[in-house]
Amino acid sequence: MTLAGFGTMIRHEFLLEFRHRFASAALLVYVIAVAFIIYLSFASPEPAVWNALFWMVILFSGLQSGTMAFLREFGDAHLFYYQYVHPLALFLAKILSVWLKLFMLALLAWFVMGVVLGNPIVDGVMFFLAILLGSLGFAVVFTFLSAVALNANNSGLLLAVLGFPVLLPVLLSVMRLSLVSMAVRDVDATESFLMLVAVVMLLIGLGLILFPYLWKN
Repeated sequence: MTLAGFGTMIRHEFLLEFRHRFASAALLVYVIAVAFIIYLSFASPEPAVWNALFWMVILFSGLQSGTMAFLREFGDAHLFYYQYVHPLALFLAKILSVWLKLFMLALLAWFVMGVVLGNPIVDGVMFFLAILLGSLGFAVVFTFLSAVALNANNSGLLLAVLGFPVLLPVLLSVMRLSLVSMAVRDVDATESFLMLVAVVMLLIGLGLILFPYLWKN
């Protein structure tokens, strides 16, 4: 894999996202609509409830984005990528595309929920890091599982079933770090941060090892 090839794949992914920008707009509407529904249901939730609802919104947004990651790689497009694109360049470009989309959605959800429901965040930098790493973890998991489910008949169901046990460590770690940023849980912030980093790095390493074999088959 060359740096030039990776850069080409990144540009290609962003061009595809621009062509399918209505799907991204639908996710933006989804985030705003869910925040309004939460406001109608809870008005002013406790910080722990706010945290759980926030990551639920990001999780389902990631599920939608991850399902779309390899949706276009059927037929001739699949054969083209298989012959001319290094699998790691394709995998990393897909991760980066999904990650940036999820990261922007998470920032939007933070802003909207903060305005509508109140902002319980005490340490903004810590919560920002939780969003950065959590969205990366979700992007890695959903991108890899999207490739696994590429040739399945019911890929959406398979992605949801396979994703839950893999996502659980990321979800628990990121929610714990978020609670630390809200001063809800009195634990060492460094320990929670390093645990989340370790989980995300482990997922990236496994994806880089397994994806080339998966793509060849």
